Amino acid sequence: MNDVNRKPETGNFKPETKSWIRYAGLGTEMLAMLGLATWLGYKLDRWMELRFPIFLLIFPLAALTVFLWKVIRATGRRKG
Repeated sequence: MNDVNRKPETGNFKPETKSWIRYAGLGTEMLAMLGLATWLGYKLDRWMELRFPIFLLIFPLAALTVFLWKVIRATGRRKG
């Protein structure tokens, strides 16, 4: 009856759901990034036959640093 004045829906999700999906995506990206960095560090340490697993320590720490920088940029306040 009053369908003429009704606004069409702009998306399937509420704003709260969109932010939840965004942060879930960041968490998934973090797990994938840390997993890949750990695996690469392990493989490189084995290939180079190192006694101390330096790449296994450095690669995940570097990935975590890059990820935290990305999260700070993504969640920071926007001016304007």
